[in-house]
Amino acid sequence: MRSIAAGVFGIALLTATVGAFHTEPAPKYAEAALAAGLHFRFHNSPTSRKYLIETMGGGVAIFDYDNDGWPDVFFVNGAALKDPQPDGEALDKSAPEFWNRLFRNNHDGTFTDVTVKAGLRGIGYGMGVAAGDYDNDGNEDLLVTTYGGAILYRNNGDGTFSDITAKAGLKTSGWTTGAGFFDYNKDGCLDLVVCRYMEWDFNIGGMFCGVDKPGGRAYCHPDEFKPAANYLFRNNCDGTFTDASEASGISAVKGKSLGLAFGDYNNDGWLDFYIANDSAPQMLFRNNGNGTFTDVALAAGVAYTEDGKAFSGMGTVFADLDNHGLPDILTTALPYEYYALFRNIGKGQFNYASVSTGLAAATRPYAGWGTYAFDYDNDTAKEVFFANGHVMDNIEVTQPHLRTLEPPLLLKYAGNKFTDISQSAGGVFTQAWAARGAAFGDLDNDGDIDIVVTDLHGPAHLLRNDGGNRNHWMVLDLRGTKSNRDAIGARVRLTSADGKVQDATVSTAGSYLSASDRRLHFGLGREQSIREIQIKWPSSAEQIIANPKSDQIFKIVEAAQSAAPAPSHEQPAKSAAQQKFDYGFSLARQGKNAEAMATFRDAVMLNPDLTEAHFSLGVLLARQGKACYAEAMQQFLEVLRLHPADVDALVNISNLLEEEGDLHAAVTTMQKAVALAPGQSELLVMLGQKQDKAGQYPDAVNSFRKALQSGRPLPRAQFGLGMALKHLRKFDESAEAFEAAIRMSPGDALAHFELGSVAGEQGRFEEAAAQFSEALRLQPDMPEAYVELGRIYRAQGRPDEAASAFRKAIGIKSDQVSALYGLARGSKDQEGSRELFAKVRELKARSAGSGQAHDLNTKGVQLMGEGRLDEALAAFRSAFTSDPNFALAAYNIGVVLAQKGEVAEAAESFRSAIRLRPGLSAAHRGLGLVLNVSGDPAADQELRTARMLDELERKTEGSEASPKP
Repeated sequence: MRSIAAGVFGIALLTATVGAFHTEPAPKYAEAALAAGLHFRFHNSPTSRKYLIETMGGGVAIFDYDNDGWPDVFFVNGAALKDPQPDGEALDKSAPEFWNRLFRNNHDGTFTDVTVKAGLRGIGYGMGVAAGDYDNDGNEDLLVTTYGGAILYRNNGDGTFSDITAKAGLKTSGWTTGAGFFDYNKDGCLDLVVCRYMEWDFNIGGMFCGVDKPGGRAYCHPDEFKPAANYLFRNNCDGTFTDASEASGISAVKGKSLGLAFGDYNNDGWLDFYIANDSAPQMLFRNNGNGTFTDVALAAGVAYTEDGKAFSGMGTVFADLDNHGLPDILTTALPYEYYALFRNIGKGQFNYASVSTGLAAATRPYAGWGTYAFDYDNDTAKEVFFANGHVMDNIEVTQPHLRTLEPPLLLKYAGNKFTDISQSAGGVFTQAWAARGAAFGDLDNDGDIDIVVTDLHGPAHLLRNDGGNRNHWMVLDLRGTKSNRDAIGARVRLTSADGKVQDATVSTAGSYLSASDRRLHFGLGREQSIREIQIKWPSSAEQIIANPKSDQIFKIVEAAQSAAPAPSHEQPAKSAAQQKFDYGFSLARQGKNAEAMATFRDAVMLNPDLTEAHFSLGVLLARQGKACYAEAMQQFLEVLRLHPADVDALVNISNLLEEEGDLHAAVTTMQKAVALAPGQSELLVMLGQKQDKAGQYPDAVNSFRKALQSGRPLPRAQFGLGMALKHLRKFDESAEAFEAAIRMSPGDALAHFELGSVAGEQGRFEEAAAQFSEALRLQPDMPEAYVELGRIYRAQGRPDEAASAFRKAIGIKSDQVSALYGLARGSKDQEGSRELFAKVRELKARSAGSGQAHDLNTKGVQLMGEGRLDEALAAFRSAFTSDPNFALAAYNIGVVLAQKGEVAEAAESFRSAIRLRPGLSAAHRGLGLVLNVSGDPAADQELRTARMLDELERKTEGSEASPKP
């Protein structure tokens, strides 16, 4: 803000420009496989015989094979099939495209293929994978399931693996699918479950199924085949296993088993497991604590849907969705069967909750495979990811309303309801895949969960989480001593300082034929402090860690102590204000914003120093729109009063200032946030975006380049760099930046558009047209791309195509001036052309109002300086009439009225300015001064707000503030 003239009350007249709207983006998942060097495709070797095995693979594992603290990635692959394939003949995996693949994490967002060195090319037609340190030597081993049996690979600790299946006594046969390690008898050694799909071979699998029409042959339904028994292997703690399938009771129950997940569903201290079965009753094996298991699925309420129907269980996971201490069960299925949520209600019982929670409605048309529940944005509420794609690669032939390729889904669970947030979580959720396996883990160790997905119809996907770590987090890396070294089965309860409780169990199993990072991830939201972490180890020992720091990967080793429970520590009762805040937070998570805001206001009335209540109230107020910005700003300023170095409050203030149009203040406030957290590349990206909008292009280039120095793939930084360089007319460098953004995120329509724009500036029209067309393929509702295509077609002498492009732009946005003008210029209909030109003039006149308002405001300032108050007042009022959103005109009206002694009218003008621009300190000061004249006690609050805003500007800018009275 800059001083122009002072009035009677020492109030400055102001001139400024109005900026563009901006809001803080939600965390996004970006496709990063190509940029990361994770080049893999599951080769299923499709045949005309439609062998069912072709459509069921394959799995992926995220695990740390070299113990460097950075998760690596392993893919299972298929094998070459003949058409027809003789039964009993070894399947050929010799060609490199059929090899399994191991990728080592390079710690910089990229991976290196180390398959050959590791000795993991594999044999047979692969299906799934399990990960676990079965021999407790500190190196995580792999088990790969195939058609023909399971293969155990021992990690030698030197970067290589050895097939020790026979040596370990692991004898399996048939079509093995899901598998997982767990310690069912608490002897400290990991046991193993291996699932089998069905009794199937290439002879019976080659029967004709489908419809008798071209392209109508289809994969046979599982009902055509007999169920198979599953395996349980007990670890002998000497590197070998004993087949305990029959003795344990597991093999007595046959099914068509795929997904597998472990959890202590009844809280008796013994790890149980659930198996997803395809078109057969689901299985829940209760651990009886004596080496035997009982399938209690029917009695527990998880065998069927609520109307007693079997469904096509594929992927599955145990997850305590609402942190009530009891793990629920999620299972994917086929279209119109609904994905299943079995909610754990205690005492060994579950309720089928797919319909009541909205899961059925959200997943009705999809076929699901890999799945997992986790906190993608670290706000303490869980999200569930579903990898989708129909099992039939020609489903459109028989059911035209369904699709083979389907987009993934991301659903948020809050208030006992699922909400589909896919569209706000990144462009990857608009892509259609034939997805199968999915594994989950923090691949770049930045505090948020990334995802790897296999795809039958294309390359595997690496979904990098960008921005999920804006909230606080904690990752726990547990190591057992008396328990198995991987701590699989450990139950963890994390309690935040505000009393929020989260529960999780260590496991690598779950999803579909895949294995995930065994480390436990917790989102903490705005809460930075953790009261305690309570661990119940598989050995039955308990351990409590008090007050650990957040935002870290915390390694915890099982303490050498007795198995007796640790003493309880009674917590002091929460204050009334804290209770109010907790209740308000719960309401906000349920989407009850009005009630939440009222409750947060009660909390700050009870305790004006409760930072989290001020912050949460500010966030909700900002979401209500412009009318609430002033109060939102006040809440964030209160946070800074209590904690001057609160980065999140500064970011929110910067966003509000930007939305109000005060780009200069928005930039300087964001610079303060960056100075407090210099290592946060996301903040540098946000700063660069604001500098670019403010016209500070060289500064924006510097900010984006600093962000990219972090070594992380940041497509938003590359895109922002391209924009700033484009504004500087450095087109070659700009094009390079946009190309880099596209390599990192090929589905970024805007990056393709801007690359086309740069090509057009350089006269490379064919390339520009290709980029605009690609942008429209990715985002068909982009009118600007149609306009640019129209201009190119017109320049190339292709008037009909140009007119068509302009019409498409107008169809999307009827007031698109450039499209209307382009259509008018090329129209052969004189009457129609006149109407179009008239519409263009009308729209331009409307948009010119803002510029006219600024001119009138400037004129008023000059008249005010000459002492011509009435003429100045008339100019300011004309400016405000021309642009009713022009806060500075409203403010300057108040200045003149105050000088004329019209205090009440001046106060209303200052209030209007504050409603339009809550961060305008001069307006708060002006209102405070005129209220003080009239003896209104609200004056003190307004003057205090003005001082806080001035102090913020001095800290962030280091320049002279507006004059004080």
